[in-house]
Amino acid sequence: MTTGLYKKGLVLGIICLFIGAGVLPITGAIKNFEKVDIVMNSTSMFTITVDDEGDGDYTSIQDAIYNANPGDTIKVYSGTYIENVVVDKQLTIMGIGEELGIGDDVDKPSIDSGSGNVVHINADSVNVSGFIIQNGIRGICMEYSNNNIITGNYITDNNYDGILLRDSSGNTIRDNVFQSNGITISGNNIEHWNSHIIENNIANGGQIRYYKNINNVNVPSDTSQVILANCSHFTIQNLNLSHMDSGVVRLGFSSDNTITGNNITDNKRHGIWLYGSSGNTITGNNMDNNDYGIGLQYYSSGNTITGNNIDNSISGISLQYSSGNTITGNNIDNNHHGIRIRDSSDNTIRDNVFQSNGITNGITISGNKIEHWNSHIIENNIANGRQIRYYENTNNVNVPSDTSQVILANCSHFTIQNLNLSHMGTGVQLGFSSDNTITGNNIDNNNDGILLQYSLDNTITGNNIIDNRWDGISLDDSSDNNIITGNNIDNNFFGIHLGYSSDNTITGNNIDNNLVGIELFGSSGNTITGNNITDNNFYGIELYDSNFNTIKKNNFIDNKNQAYYENSHFNFWFHNYWNNWSGTNPRPIYGTIYLERFDKEIEWLQFDWRPAKEPFDIN
Repeated sequence: MTTGLYKKGLVLGIICLFIGAGVLPITGAIKNFEKVDIVMNSTSMFTITVDDEGDGDYTSIQDAIYNANPGDTIKVYSGTYIENVVVDKQLTIMGIGEELGIGDDVDKPSIDSGSGNVVHINADSVNVSGFIIQNGIRGICMEYSNNNIITGNYITDNNYDGILLRDSSGNTIRDNVFQSNGITISGNNIEHWNSHIIENNIANGGQIRYYKNINNVNVPSDTSQVILANCSHFTIQNLNLSHMDSGVVRLGFSSDNTITGNNITDNKRHGIWLYGSSGNTITGNNMDNNDYGIGLQYYSSGNTITGNNIDNSISGISLQYSSGNTITGNNIDNNHHGIRIRDSSDNTIRDNVFQSNGITNGITISGNKIEHWNSHIIENNIANGRQIRYYENTNNVNVPSDTSQVILANCSHFTIQNLNLSHMGTGVQLGFSSDNTITGNNIDNNNDGILLQYSLDNTITGNNIIDNRWDGISLDDSSDNNIITGNNIDNNFFGIHLGYSSDNTITGNNIDNNLVGIELFGSSGNTITGNNITDNNFYGIELYDSNFNTIKKNNFIDNKNQAYYENSHFNFWFHNYWNNWSGTNPRPIYGTIYLERFDKEIEWLQFDWRPAKEPFDIN
């Protein structure tokens, strides 16, 4: 007890001595003391300065953030800061339009990333104001980030989003100016859309209009972007919307709205984008040169898309996880995919006209459930002057000659013969279909020539498959026991691609001048025999995570790299002809394997144990 009192008295005496002597430091030491105090008491805050010419505490914004504590203010003075800024704590970051030291620069400080996101916020309650934010993939990206304030910035020339709000809520975006950029909202919960304050933002000279939780509005004509969050009975009409970075008309959890008579051109990503939105009408719009024309996503159902002109996009109309929509009477020209349906069911696609003029078009379906394929109504659609043929739950049909595209959904014993299929998304597409024959067709200048998904026991024989943008023939998603024989496969990206498909036979084909002749990905037990694999520009054959395949008696001639594999085991290479190998000694085949125990990839060798001396005569 006596010792404790003595120690307390000693400490008190020392403090009094310093005060009496007037030597308690008031600069560096007190600052360091306060800095420690911030860790213990979050109500204490510091102001940190950043100047690119060295007159502040730091020359880098990111260094200042790293050394700041939650609640601090960072003042950034005029200059150009080449960096990607990541904000991972509660801070106020202010751009100051003046020099800290000598100089007369009064411009806002500029953050210029050159790549990546310029400013990435993954904390809450961050304030960012007074900057030029430019030349990134995104200007400001907020992910899982709430209650931030973004004000008074100039945001320009970012590749995609000026400001992205992803899975975030309660943010304020006010008094910003955008050039060729805008605001993107995404998130699976309604509060990710309707909990923000977004007001008085200008893009390309017009107002960005954000509406939440209201009904019955006619959107004014001086609008550059429209975002509806939990809204209904809006009319978005006669607007000119162009040169933005994402959906210039963007609906989230909104219903029974009308989008009509607008000119929507030259935008990145979607011109019109619906997310979790139902019962809307999109009609009579002119949409040209957007990355994507109209997109429906995340259970957007019961929408009507009719009478639109949609040109020069990657996808004219795309549906994902969206069912029960009606798409009718649209002119869809010069798109890589005219209409693309993914993981969706019960849609009606009728009376649309597709025209390619040298670019692919048509209808593409994908999905891992049979109802994603066989539940649609697709009829009377014309591409390049001929019918798109969609068959569901049907057997024993010879496909007519006046056909521009063939889609089989849960069908069998079809004959697809002697057709000219070109300038489509996919020439022939099979989903959950078996025992069909595809023979004697000319299939060229599509995205994909022939595509099988979840389809078994089909025969692809005697076709000319050339100049397709991606795969000449693609077997995907457990498309097993198919036969590919006697085809000429030339000048595609992949001549033949197998993805997660097994026990197929590839024999007697001429596979020439593709980027890759044959690719196997996650595919096992396939037989590749008696093919001419020549003059392919990257690999004759490549295997990834593919085991127990047989590759024998093929001619590998003048491919840039004859064969390659990664993490592929127990493949049987036997008696192939390699024009860059002489003699009968085993021919090494170079690749890599992954050693899981050591988490390391190492170089490896497999061998063709008995290479052929002369090329095989393969007709």
